[in-house]
Amino acid sequence: NNVRFSAYRTAMKLRRLQKALCLDLLSLSAACEALDQHNLKQNDQPMDILQVINCLTTIYDRLEQEHNNLVNVP
Repeated sequence: NNVRFSAYRTAMKLRRLQKALCLDLLSLSAACEALDQHNLKQNDQPMDILQVINCLTTIYDRLEQEHNNLVNVP
């Protein structure tokens, strides 16, 4: 509530979410590789739940390999 402009408040909330999900550790190239691996790069159709789960699993497995002390995937 101390931030005056709504755009800055929104940015702060998004940054907090990004850090809570450890997505601040994810490089853009790693995200692109995960999407390529699941053939989701140039897809015009919405992703179904299974595709989302598989893509996120790939992303978090890679994050755990690179930052095993910060990311713990059960």
